[in-house]
Amino acid sequence: MTENEKILFLPHVNPRHPGAVKENARLLQRKFAMIHEALSIFENPNGKEELKYFSNLYAEVKPVLISIVKFVTEKKIADRRGIQENIKRAEEILGFLKILHLRYKSVYTFPPISDKPAWYKYSQMENREIMEELKKLISL
Repeated sequence: MTENEKILFLPHVNPRHPGAVKENARLLQRKFAMIHEALSIFENPNGKEELKYFSNLYAEVKPVLISIVKFVTEKKIADRRGIQENIKRAEEILGFLKILHLRYKSVYTFPPISDKPAWYKYSQMENREIMEELKKLISL
């Protein structure tokens, strides 16, 4: 191997670029870590800032999780037990975030999205109970 060929393999010359799915998985992992940290800090589960935080996280996490699930199903690797369990848990977390997102939108957005907020269709749980469930799911 010549000197010029050796230079090509140095990290600063030829950096590795992770695939889009790996990058999305890392992003999803960081977002879930943010949820874990936020749950230990937030004191008022019905507060505007708390609900806004989870609403924004829902908006950020949803497209990332959709792209990961799409990749997993297209490549037919969803049958692997560990992958299937992790995706199911991530979808449960997304479901709880959706409830908090809908509650934020129905209470704190002006004008309201509708006269009849739809979050009650998803869950009758209180925000505090949802946050406790999120703590359990993320700490697994």
